[in-house]
Amino acid sequence: MRALVLAAVLAAGSVATVAPVAAQQGTDAAGWLKKIYAATEKLSYTGTFVYQQGEHSETSRLTRVVDATGVHERLEILDGTPREIIRFNEEVKCYIPSTMTVKVDRQMQTGPFPAMRAEVRDFAANYNIRKAETERIAGYDCQAIVLEPKDNLRYGHKLWADVATGMLVKAKTFNEKNEVVEQFSFT
Repeated sequence: MRALVLAAVLAAGSVATVAPVAAQQGTDAAGWLKKIYAATEKLSYTGTFVYQQGEHSETSRLTRVVDATGVHERLEILDGTPREIIRFNEEVKCYIPSTMTVKVDRQMQTGPFPAMRAEVRDFAANYNIRKAETERIAGYDCQAIVLEPKDNLRYGHKLWADVATGMLVKAKTFNEKNEVVEQFSFT
């Protein structure tokens, strides 16, 4: 399910046109998806990421720096077994303190969530995309974008992005009964 929210962010890289019924508002909303996607690729940031599904929640500390040498990321898992993932461009290191283990791997693609690019090719064909209200979340003015599925095979989504930068601050995934099935926030 987390992949669906992330796919929504990726849609910005793939949404070329919006269905004619969406008209100007849909195009503007698709523009927001593009802004969110660009922020995930180009911005440097640090903060706390909280993911919740039902009664289960996970908290992580995330730092991402984009500079002339590439992308540097550090993800520290704060719940359960401590572990830390560090990425510098294609090299990924996972450190597990309890076992004093370090695993080093190569990441073939460095874009945000690269494996999903093909999955979102027909995003606008499957969702009605519209702008909603502007709200203050975690100290930032955020534009809400609603992704309503055109069929009952998909979940709906609501995304909140910082007006100034496009950084995704909060997201919720809804089932067919419009109940929240998962959500995340980044502060």
